[in-house]
Amino acid sequence: MKEILKANLPLRQEVIDRLEELGYTPESLRKAIEEHEADYREDNPSLYCGTYAKYNDGDLSGMWVDLSTFDSYDDFINFCKAFHADEYDPELMKLYVVGGGGCLIKNFGEFDPGRVVINEDICATAKGYEYLAHLRARKGGMV
Repeated sequence: MKEILKANLPLRQEVIDRLEELGYTPESLRKAIEEHEADYREDNPSLYCGTYAKYNDGDLSGMWVDLSTFDSYDDFINFCKAFHADEYDPELMKLYVVGGGGCLIKNFGEFDPGRVVINEDICATAKGYEYLAHLRARKGGMV
């Protein structure tokens, strides 16, 4: 997000709407980033603000945040949500768990059944790979 704002690239309307819900405009977020960005080598308490979604995509564009620049925990969380407003909203996402791990989660974990879908078939992953191999063989590819 920081790079997008610095380059003055246009934001999708849904990102602008999410920023507005959090009390930000693109310009006010740009200023907040300048205010809260930290050099982790300094003595101020700092925290790296990134997400698994970006990290898993090979994107390390989070930022070090100077915690001493916030008045409250809620202000910090709100800033982090705004900083990552260009990502999927986790409140709208579902988690799909496949295989034996799903059995463990279902029996021993705490989760919101409305946001987690568990496939208890412990062979589900193997069946998926078998199906992909079948499709590749049908196309004449090597298995």
